[in-house]
Amino acid sequence: MLNQITLIGNLGRDGEVKANGRLLDLRVATSNKYKDKNGEWIEDTEWHSVKLWTDYAKEMAARYVKGAKVVVSGSIAYEEYNEKKQAVIKAKSVRVLSGKGGNNGSHM
Repeated sequence: MLNQITLIGNLGRDGEVKANGRLLDLRVATSNKYKDKNGEWIEDTEWHSVKLWTDYAKEMAARYVKGAKVVVSGSIAYEEYNEKKQAVIKAKSVRVLSGKGGNNGSHM
């Protein structure tokens, strides 16, 4: 069985460093556009919690700023918060494609 996901979206906030500088916590928005039965364009936005464990989270955080377009590769996991399960993307890599970060092409 395979648990693999790739997302291309925009950061909804600046990256946050947690866990003594070893976790880079990101919020990524992805959108789908389609026409409804009346021909009106509809945009659905989904928010994803992305966690990248790395020894370089502090150094990397400056690259991941609100509005930047990123591609995320990793797997889906479920974490429990307040007796509710939440999907979390455990990233293997996050790459800035374009945006406010100014470091186009940077990745981990």
